[in-house]
Amino acid sequence: MVNKKGNDYLVTIVVILTCFLIVKDKFTAKSSDLSPAAIAAVQNLGLPSSDNQETVVVFSASWCGACRALENDLRKLKTQFHSLDIEKNYSAAVAFEKVVGARSGPIPVSVVGSKSFVGNQSKAISELALAKSKPSQQ
Repeated sequence: MVNKKGNDYLVTIVVILTCFLIVKDKFTAKSSDLSPAAIAAVQNLGLPSSDNQETVVVFSASWCGACRALENDLRKLKTQFHSLDIEKNYSAAVAFEKVVGARSGPIPVSVVGSKSFVGNQSKAISELALAKSKPSQQ
């Protein structure tokens, strides 16, 4: 027989696991499709593009260690990117809001074409960005 205290722990564990299962895809998804408004907001930043890779935008903040780690990893992967501080650049903050659908959210958030990535997903970001330089196979 399980005592009341044991039941409380069991209920707590079930609630935590249920919450995790509900939100896990939000945090483990490799990338998300952007809305047309978010794509337009990023394009309206007027960032220069490259002929050999898709434009990569990293929304960051000066205090964000994960942002610095992502930027270092992208450099090692020879992937060009534009790092925009959402606390110092109003246009970047507006675009960030369109991308994440809220005024605040986790950073870094990266955008490659019509896809967004949360966190340090440097390999996936680099692969998508550099796919433009590879000839398409038909």
